[in-house]
Amino acid sequence: MKRACLIIFLSFLIVTALSISDQLSFERVASEYANFKQITDNNHLRSLLIFFAVYIVTVALSLPLASMLTFGGAALFGWAALPVIVVAATLGATIIFLLSRSIAREFFSRRVEGAIDSIRAVFLQSPIRWCFTMRMIPFFPFWFVNIVPALLGMRLSDYLWATTLGILPGTAIYVGVGQGFDAVLMSGQVPDLELMKRFDIWIPMVLLAGLSGLSAWISNQKQRGEKK
Repeated sequence: MKRACLIIFLSFLIVTALSISDQLSFERVASEYANFKQITDNNHLRSLLIFFAVYIVTVALSLPLASMLTFGGAALFGWAALPVIVVAATLGATIIFLLSRSIAREFFSRRVEGAIDSIRAVFLQSPIRWCFTMRMIPFFPFWFVNIVPALLGMRLSDYLWATTLGILPGTAIYVGVGQGFDAVLMSGQVPDLELMKRFDIWIPMVLLAGLSGLSAWISNQKQRGEKK
């Protein structure tokens, strides 16, 4: 019964995701943005809930739409989108985490075969620190960080709060930039996403990740010295 329910749920997610992928693009959002804005203004809470559900599906299926949804959500809802996105992304990542350590373990194990062996020792020294640091690196594959902790036995509670706190700074940067897209989209134009490639925008994130990595290195060196 559990397996049948899971299959039905996954089928629903896949159908929903394919529908979303076919219909969403920045060009389409720009052309329909005025209508989206009016709908969200008139049905704010309902629109937020729909956005929340769509974001969960997007992250759970590792669709390349999260950035666009983040920018779009920020333009439509402002800073109210930040907690919605963080919680939705955490729940979507948790779906993959739970699947990776249960019914789909073999499938996901093949996806990270080889790579997981190279990070096993570092991960096991401090799973929370590893997960937190990887979440703060905006260019690290999100799906990979969903799978590895599950396969290496990380506790769900530790995974949840490390993921939530780890994605918060980067999401805040995206939402902060996305708020400025409201006027651009209202005029029917496509925002210039080249802005997000500027290194200076990501300096705070890089520094945070670097400090976390440095802390891990110092801790490891100290443990080795104590063993000697």
